[in-house]
Amino acid sequence: RRLVKMRSFKPRRAFLLLYLCLTRTFASSPTIPVFSPILRLTGGRVGEVFDSDHEMYSQTSSDDHHDPTGPVERGNRPREEQGDGGAFRLQAGGQSHHPAEPYSLDYQVEIKETKEAIKKLEQQLDKLQERIDDAGEKFLNATNQRDQDYWREEKKYLVEEKKNLVEKEKNLLAEKRYLVEKEKHLVEKEKYVQEERVIKLKMHYLRAEKSSNLEEYSDATIWKEAEVKLDGTGFDEDGKLFCLDGSYLKGVTDNEVPRRELLLYCREGFNKHWQFLREEVISNGALGWIQGPPGSGKTMTTLSFCFSQEMSEWSVTILRVGKDKMFRCIQTTGSKRRWCTSNNEMAAKLTGKTLSGWSEGQKRLVILDGMTRNIDAHERVYEECRCWRDADRKHRRLVVVTSMSSRGKVKDEEDRSNKLRVHNVVSWKLDEYLEAVQHDELYEVVEPMLDVGSSTDVKAVKEATKNETEEERVRQKFYFAGGSCRYMFETTTAEVIYSLDEAVAGVSDIPSIFRGHLGESSPTAINRLMATFYHKGKLCWMPVSRYVSTALASKAEASTLKRMISDYGIENPAVKGCLFEMLFFEEVKRNGLSLTFRGEREQPVERWDKCLVELFNPNEEQAGSLPKARTCFRPVGYLQGGYDAVMVDREAQKVEFVQVTIAEKHSLKLMYLLEALKALGIPAGNGWNLRVIFVTLPTNLKDFQIEPAEDSGALETYGWKKGKERKKAEVAALDVTV
Repeated sequence: RRLVKMRSFKPRRAFLLLYLCLTRTFASSPTIPVFSPILRLTGGRVGEVFDSDHEMYSQTSSDDHHDPTGPVERGNRPREEQGDGGAFRLQAGGQSHHPAEPYSLDYQVEIKETKEAIKKLEQQLDKLQERIDDAGEKFLNATNQRDQDYWREEKKYLVEEKKNLVEKEKNLLAEKRYLVEKEKHLVEKEKYVQEERVIKLKMHYLRAEKSSNLEEYSDATIWKEAEVKLDGTGFDEDGKLFCLDGSYLKGVTDNEVPRRELLLYCREGFNKHWQFLREEVISNGALGWIQGPPGSGKTMTTLSFCFSQEMSEWSVTILRVGKDKMFRCIQTTGSKRRWCTSNNEMAAKLTGKTLSGWSEGQKRLVILDGMTRNIDAHERVYEECRCWRDADRKHRRLVVVTSMSSRGKVKDEEDRSNKLRVHNVVSWKLDEYLEAVQHDELYEVVEPMLDVGSSTDVKAVKEATKNETEEERVRQKFYFAGGSCRYMFETTTAEVIYSLDEAVAGVSDIPSIFRGHLGESSPTAINRLMATFYHKGKLCWMPVSRYVSTALASKAEASTLKRMISDYGIENPAVKGCLFEMLFFEEVKRNGLSLTFRGEREQPVERWDKCLVELFNPNEEQAGSLPKARTCFRPVGYLQGGYDAVMVDREAQKVEFVQVTIAEKHSLKLMYLLEALKALGIPAGNGWNLRVIFVTLPTNLKDFQIEPAEDSGALETYGWKKGKERKKAEVAALDVTV
């Protein structure tokens, strides 16, 4: 009835009025949450809505039991109930707030009051200072002891009162600063609230525009075309190298101008990879799932098979999805190829359109490279490819290449339906690198990347010599690159170190990496730090290189290292040996250590106090004299033979060479020890006591074997008789229990 009496019927305002009447009728005490729907609908501008037609408010307020005074004209309401322009305030919990009025105004009032209080305090301080000065003068002018005592006490009291006022002034200034900051924050917040609605509106129109133009964008995708050479692709005479023409790599790699040709060494993993694609995917029609760590050669090995003579009857499409939100599509049919790039949001639609454009009954192979679970765009592309394959399994094949450690939750029934087969690609071994560089053609290509000795960014490496062999250069680079062929043959040492250091800095769970519990499917994964190998018939994930193991272990405490060695069941000898070596240095540096020696001794346990650990280069003479205090010298060369540490005590004239190992037996190389003694400036003769100690695990102490000494007689001038060195060397165990 009231709505009909209105001069103009406005549906939006009518709805707000009805909602207001109902909520205020049935709610015993209206609060801000009651009106939150109205605030949301009007963008926080309830006052503006009612202000434009105040008669609506006048007509409804007469029945409002919260306003017993009856209808009151807006202009006649008390000022505290009016906002800007006379708009009314909503009563809530006994306090009034105008929805359109900035909350920062309250703080402006408080700031003004605080400023006035500070001004009054300053006036009081001035008057108090005058009283203090007056009391001081009267004290000096007092003629008797009684007056002097009085004015002394009066001045003391006034000074104390001044201190209190100064402290109060400080508090008020602090409060003022807080209020000013709060005011700034609220101004920014109010600005954000006002802009938020506009932004949401813009986003809505952008989504609508994007959705409507999606098909148009897909049609406008720019494809590039090129000829590819087939005569330069294939195996060499020995079948050990596969040459892939660089024209195939346009659009596949991140390099804008790929190399003229790519040489791939056909290691054992290469041949098994091809066998899987040939037998399981092409012949049996399985959905191939190829997984392995970055740098293991998954993508290039797959491409080499796709572009080989065996696949001349097949048309190939490569879909590359990545974490960089870029999507690449490459199609090859015979000597013709075309490619295009897009973003991940368009990837699924572009994939569906590209695959649906093929005619039925022809042999087609799709490679989905870079697949990662839990990325929505990747999942949608995979689903498009899977549905395309299911429509004609006789002529269509699908291969997924991924760096994930596993496929996540395995659904056996779904895998059987898809006929899914998994192939694990393992990382490169040192022997495979050494075999690869024996081929001169390949070595010429990768030689610039084997730059450890000449790199100025690499510390802890001895200087390279002109006579350095291919094997020595590979071994030096292997310390950093480890199982990643990409790091070994395609990246400089300085770039490898930068990439690995950046990844190590982001590791939060060190034990999990050493235990191999991480992969790309994990939210805490940093996949370039990982490698895979088969150990005792079981596929294991571990740090990609010794450099990574050392860097990670150096971040861990001694107790963590002990748990990783003893409790976590790490079986890989390289990883376990690195942890054991790092534990030794951590104990020497932090806590000191106790060694239990083998054999009949009066005191089988020796306690070594903690001491400083310093790096030294055994190829250079030590500058200056030896430190006075006992010091542990650690060789800078990561391939140092003969020892891992040299404990030197100048006062006691004692030198102890320590070889830390978890192996059951170890060599005794005396020439390395002689070089270290000369570099440290330790004179020959009977003045110094020389010891060689093999430190191993307690489980290996009893059966540990020392191999016959190499360069026997090298330490005769230091009191070690020729032929007796093996018996003189000692064996001790370092406790690893927590």
